[in-house]
Amino acid sequence: MLRFSKSLLFTLLLLIISAASCSESYEQGILNRAEALMEAHPDSAMALLSSIDKQRLTGNRQKAHYALLMSMALDKNYIDTTSFDVLQPAIDYYLRKGSPDEKLRTYYYQGRIFQNKGDRDNALNAFVKGIDVSHLCSDSLSIARTLVAQALLYYEFYDLTSYTENYIQAANIYNSLSLNNQEFDCLINALNGSIILYNRSRADSLIDQCN
Repeated sequence: MLRFSKSLLFTLLLLIISAASCSESYEQGILNRAEALMEAHPDSAMALLSSIDKQRLTGNRQKAHYALLMSMALDKNYIDTTSFDVLQPAIDYYLRKGSPDEKLRTYYYQGRIFQNKGDRDNALNAFVKGIDVSHLCSDSLSIARTLVAQALLYYEFYDLTSYTENYIQAANIYNSLSLNNQEFDCLINALNGSIILYNRSRADSLIDQCN
């Protein structure tokens, strides 16, 4: 009887663990699908994320993953937010324990929220911190976006040299990714900065690249 009870208890424990594992895998599966759709179909990614019951998210890492993806979806669907309520779990976890790419993305969206709030100083500080870890990152697209966001603030602060340099760096990244429209836009902005700075040789070089 005792042996039967132990066997039954062990079976029940396995069922509980299995159920918890399936639940976690289901939520993580939705997060992974949303992440895969984010660039090409941000509206679909947001619909998937909105279907998640946040109470079923398990652990700080999964909550951070959801927070970052939802912040990305809001931004990509042109829903500006001035609150850190959504992103905060990613800030709390990724900036301490995240990979370089996770830190970069978190800093970028932290900066975007500061921009929406009109807090240019803290926005620039967040973007600078993101670029500081970029040499360890593999997410070239996020690096380019951060450089562009940073450049826009440099322009507002009349730092035209940094503005121009950032756009040139971003253009090179977009070129390597074969994103020609984004590359051209960056080159035009870099050309604008070079003309304002009376840097004729660089302006001529950028004109050649644009052609």
